[in-house]
Amino acid sequence: MIIRPRYVGIDVSKRYLDIFDESLGVPERIANAPQAITQIAARWRCDVLVVFEATGVYDLELREALSQAGIRFARINPARARDFARASGQLAKTDPIDARMLASFARAMQPAA
Repeated sequence: MIIRPRYVGIDVSKRYLDIFDESLGVPERIANAPQAITQIAARWRCDVLVVFEATGVYDLELREALSQAGIRFARINPARARDFARASGQLAKTDPIDARMLASFARAMQPAA
């Protein structure tokens, strides 16, 4: 049996995290707060790669929670994400679309954790 990796894209803002987990197929939004992040990270115990754009201090809680949970993540340059979206024909820009695009980026590009 082969366990397929799971890809999760997260669009980070000051107040919220917009999340797209490919295994669920629907976007969701949680508060950018330690308790909410810890609760959602508890769902990602299998082989998962979480990808999000570097956003300065706004992704600090996310990075810490993922590290503590032992979850692989890649913090990527926003320019790489924009270039990938443009190359994929994604011209619309909303937080849920960005989260989905980041999950697609993870699957296609397999960035180093």
